[in-house]
Amino acid sequence: MLFLGSCLFISIQQRLHQEKLERIKYSREINEGAGNIKPGMTIEEVIKVVGHPPDSIVKSENETTLDWSAFYHYGTLTDTLYEKNAVGIYWLIVKFDINDKVVNIGEGAD
Repeated sequence: MLFLGSCLFISIQQRLHQEKLERIKYSREINEGAGNIKPGMTIEEVIKVVGHPPDSIVKSENETTLDWSAFYHYGTLTDTLYEKNAVGIYWLIVKFDINDKVVNIGEGAD
């Protein structure tokens, strides 16, 4: 019984570690993509450069905002066992004008 408990504990720890590595990889990819975004690019160009679809799209009368955040990419096991923590999470926000051209880029890590 102790052996099975130890195996389960190790399996859970391995999965949590894998989920953390996937979140770090996602953060790194959107960070690298952010460095290639230039004013005047279209929404489609930005999505292609970032390499991932945005986690949210907010449209208003005068602008469109695309948001990527590793915060939304916690794994299922991490979501189940732990409260989400934004510390060390990379995010990217890109704002577009009425013509869907980049006008502002915000990025950082919490």
